[in-house]
Amino acid sequence: MFTFVRNPWDRLHSAYRFLRKGGVNEWDRRFFDANLAQFSDFNDFVHKWVNPRNVWGFVHFYPQWYFVYEPCGRKLVDYVGRYESIDSDFRHVAESIGRPSARLTPRNVTGPRMSYQETYDHESRRIVEQVYRRDIEIFGYAF
Repeated sequence: MFTFVRNPWDRLHSAYRFLRKGGVNEWDRRFFDANLAQFSDFNDFVHKWVNPRNVWGFVHFYPQWYFVYEPCGRKLVDYVGRYESIDSDFRHVAESIGRPSARLTPRNVTGPRMSYQETYDHESRRIVEQVYRRDIEIFGYAF
């Protein structure tokens, strides 16, 4: 079994943009309207909404370790790939399962690729570092 993880700062920014554009279903749209629509921009959202309690309120914001590890700490997958190196990591997976010609098809593209670093102010960067500390430590991420 395998999974892919993403830099928490990049992932949060992407999830916010995805939901702001309507998400993929009615649940996404309702969640955005009820919880996120009131924020003027991404940093306002991070400053006022992102905290350890709120991120557990909707699957798009759950910490990634939750999907990869059991509560006792045992890893649930054999291989953890990274979004940042998705092409080479997916090739590794495809070869490992005997499907070397398998290819990924992009889905849920929220627009042109943006540099998440340019979006964060100092405080929002710090908030994400605190809230997603376990993801950062386990998967070795940095801003």
